[in-house]
Formats: sequence, C-alpha cells, structure tokens
Amino acid sequence: MSAKEKKVSVTFDEVAISGDYVYDAKQDQVLGGKREALVVMAAGIFAPWKTPFYLGFKQELSVDLVYSWIEKLHEVGFTAASITSDLGPKNQKLYRLLNVTKERPFFLSPCDGKKVFVFADPPHMLKLCRNHLIDQQLVLNSNEEKKNWIRASCQPLAELVHLRREDGIDEDLTNKKMLAAHLKVKGAERQKVRIAAETCSRTTAAMLSKYKDRLSSEHVDGTIKYILATDTVFDIFNVKEDLREKGLGHKIPTQKLPFGAEREKQEEMLENIKNVFSQMRKILPSGSLSTAMDPYQKGILWNCKSLPEMTDFLKEDLNDPQLHILTYYLNQDCLENMFSSIRAYGGTHRNPDQLEFIHRLNKYLLAKSPDIILQHVNNNTEGHLQQFGLCADALEELSELDSGEEDVDSQEKRDFEGGAENEDEEQETNDLDVNLENAEEEMDEMDSTDEEYTLGLEGLAAILAFRLRADSSLVGSTQENDNLSNMPAWISPYSKIGFLNPSDLCKSHVFTLDGIFGQLHGEKWEDINMNQGVAKRFEKLCSQKAPEVPLNMVRLFAKLRLLAKMRFKNRKSHDRENKRGEHRNKQKTSQYL
Repeated sequence: MSAKEKKVSVTFDEVAISGDYVYDAKQDQVLGGKREALVVMAAGIFAPWKTPFYLGFKQELSVDLVYSWIEKLHEVGFTAASITSDLGPKNQKLYRLLNVTKERPFFLSPCDGKKVFVFADPPHMLKLCRNHLIDQQLVLNSNEEKKNWIRASCQPLAELVHLRREDGIDEDLTNKKMLAAHLKVKGAERQKVRIAAETCSRTTAAMLSKYKDRLSSEHVDGTIKYILATDTVFDIFNVKEDLREKGLGHKIPTQKLPFGAEREKQEEMLENIKNVFSQMRKILPSGSLSTAMDPYQKGILWNCKSLPEMTDFLKEDLNDPQLHILTYYLNQDCLENMFSSIRAYGGTHRNPDQLEFIHRLNKYLLAKSPDIILQHVNNNTEGHLQQFGLCADALEELSELDSGEEDVDSQEKRDFEGGAENEDEEQETNDLDVNLENAEEEMDEMDSTDEEYTLGLEGLAAILAFRLRADSSLVGSTQENDNLSNMPAWISPYSKIGFLNPSDLCKSHVFTLDGIFGQLHGEKWEDINMNQGVAKRFEKLCSQKAPEVPLNMVRLFAKLRLLAKMRFKNRKSHDRENKRGEHRNKQKTSQYL
C-alpha cells in the first residue's frame, strides 16, 4: 500500500448496551454493569477499507487513550490524519484537554508530531441545526441592534405546511415532502438524518422564497438564509463520489464536488457558512441573547476550518498538488452502519449485553461483511475490490480487536461450563443452563432474613445432591422433606432441576463452600468479584481451605451461586429502570394535564 492509501480517518462513538451481568467462560469472568460500549474504527481516506480496532467498556475518554489509538495505527504502518466524533459532553471535554478550538481544530500526533485534524460528525450537526430551528428562535446577526435582528424560526415552515393543506400548492411540493410531522419530530424520529435533511433543504428554502408574499411571519428571510447555510454545509461534507468521472461535472453544483475540485468557490462557501454560524445566537426565554455559541456551531466552524487546512497539509505531505477529498469518508456513517449491523444480528433482541456485543462484533469482523468494502473512495483508480485485498493483508494485525483484554471467541457460551469430569456430567450441566433460562419464577427480595438464607442453602444442597447423586455420601434419606417445598426466592428458580434430601455431609460442604464464596465475592448480595479467573480462584481457595469437598461439587456450587448473584443484580437493575420509566411517563402525562 502507498503512503496515500495508509492515511486514516479515526471515528469513535459509544453505543448503548444492556447492563445485565453475564459470565464469560473463556475469560472466567463476570461481565456487565456497563450500559455503553466505546468502539473506535479506522477507515481509509483514500483507500476502500474500514475496520474497528478498539473496544472498551470501562475506559473514560482521555488524551492518553486517544494517543494510544494513534500509536496502535502507527505500529502497523498507518497514519491518522483526522478524528471524527459527535460533540457530546464527554467529547467536548476531551477536545478541551487536547487544546482543540475553532481557531486551532487539530492536535499533534504523539508518534510523528504531524497534525491530526478534528471533525464534528456532519450528520449530527445537521440534526442539531434542525432541532434548534424548530425549538428556538435564532438571531443570525447578533452583533446588530435588536431592531435590526434577522431571525430564523419554524414559524415560516409551519405557515408553508398550512398553505399546502388549505390553498392547494401540492404540485409545487411534490418533490419536497414537507409535512407537519417534520416540525413535530420527537424521540427516535429526531435521530433520522433523512427527516432533518428534508427539513433543512434547498428545496424548502426555494418554497419559502416562492411563497414569501403569502406568509405573514417576519422570520422568512432569516429562515431562508439559515436553511441555505445548513444545506450547503451538509452538501460540502457529504460528497460520496466524484461525478465528474461520469461526465456529469457541468451539471453538479460546486458544493457537491470533491473538495479541492473548485477550491476558490468552495472556500468562499465555507467563509459564508462561518459568517452565518459565528454571528448566530439563540434567544433565551427571558428575551435576551445567549452570550456563547452552542456546541454544534463550534463543530461547524471546526469543520469549515479543518477541511481546507487538512487538504493543504495532505497535498504537501503526500506531494500531490491535484489531491481532492471525498468528504463523506470523514464522517461517522461507517461506524453507525456497523452498529446497525450488530443490532440486526440479534433479530428482535436489539439490546445486547456486554458479552453478546463482543460476540456480535467478532461475527461482524469474521463474516467479512460486504459493507467493509467501500465502493467509492478518494482515489481515481479502478479495481476497488482488488485493492481491498491489499488493505486486508496490511491490516491483518490492526484488525485484531483491541479491547484491553484477550480476544473472546464468538462460539463461547455465556454461562459457566461447570467443569464436569466426564461427558455425562457435562451434558447434565448443559441441561442445567437450559432449565435456568426457561425458569419463570420471580426473584423478589433475596436477602430478607438469615433463616430464609439458611433455608436457601439447604435447598442448594438438595439440588447438588440430586445432580451428584452418583456419590451416595451426598444423598440422605428418601423421606419427604417439607422444607424443599418452601424454598426462598433466590433458590426457587432452580426448582425444575430436581431435589433429593441431602446428607448432613452434603449440607456441611455447602455451608463451608458458601463461607469461602463470601470471602471471594463479598457477603452482600450486591457484591460480586468481576476480575478474571474468578472460578479458578474459587477452586484454588477451596482446595486450600476445604480439600475434603469433591471438585465436581465445588464447580457446580460456584456455578449455581454465581448465577443467583447475577440474577439478583439484574433484577435490581431492571427494577430501577422500570421506576425511572414510570417517573418519565408521569412527567410526560403531567405536561398534557
């Protein structure tokens, strides 16, 4: 691969996952409690490839973490030329630590001291531009006196929709499906880029201009100016292919050409965009103007300054005076598309837990997903699919997912494997997992009284006696035991496994094992040891402190006891989420009363 093909755009984002606790058999570790996964992807700016190369659940964003990504790329011969993200609070804090500003939209690489340019994800900026337009009034010339303010708001758009309904201008709106729903987007609808693009489009601005005389709002001119600026910035940063190669250059607007194709005109457009968004301020509920810019304004200004500076820097660095950039490959769409694929792997189960997310991500990598191969990139050569083969060879080391831990095989099960010593016991252990997954009993408060806890341990001893009934020393009398029909909540889900009256020796072993288990994990139900090798450490402790207990009993006890803890923590977490949901619903209901 050439030096040009090794120029990389780094994108990172967090994706929501389930915080349920699960057991990773390969790492011998309990995972969970984290509701977000941080994924970092590298994509070629001038070559058709992309691959995730970092996954984290516990890490906080920091300068050292970002530097580690760049160093990882550098180790395998790739150079990070840009980094892209949204502008959430965590990312804003990160960029402040990196001393990134609208005047200095870059930081220096820790490897070679070269500039790494920062971009705010254009689709996110587009959605925020739309949100502020429909939620607030904006002043485009905040440096002027109040009587001369040029305002933008959704009032003209609402009147335009009303005209369509009442005065029959549907024919003019055929190509622009501007509906009232575009102005009332809430919740998940606000995440759809298409709706935002339709609202803030050049066609909408043209319709406002055409019917200006029939609109009573005083904000028409300002709204047109704001929409045109928003549409232009999105067009400039959403160029997917060079249509001049298809002989269509004379029909394509300047803002939809690769950046650098008509440099003077494109830079003039960027200057106009900077003038609009640098002077713009929102009107506060008190009627005064905000004194500071919103993050999305800063992001747009970063982009407008980063793009020409990065183009000039890469021209000099690569010694390529004719270099131009397809700006679509600087945004986060490659990462968002991967998130969509990962969710789709689960069918209707679209909220994976931590371990399931790792499995799905490995599946995405190993399945050689077709969308890893990009059809249009920043080069003028043919044979993109053949070039990807070269990229794959060069990325062999990079594509080994770095999660700060050992790789997790996608075929590993989520449950304990039980460590059975023969095939029959192994099969019984697998059957146990199925029974537990199908258990329908509710698990209410598990740590109510010492008496109930003791009764639960006796029930656990009865389960172990049934599972290990080949060892006659663990099985007691064949008489019925009334206690086994009145198990506490934390042991009742295992009732389908089967019970046998345990011997006194079996009970003694269980109470001994429970004491050792508490030393390792903690005495409270909320306590759980989440370090690697937890089952192995439990076995080691038991071999030292209770060598008389059979190994198969130690392993099965560890499995059942840890599953009970995880079920308890999951249930508590779900209860908290349900209460939060009820509270949010009450708040929404009160707004309409």
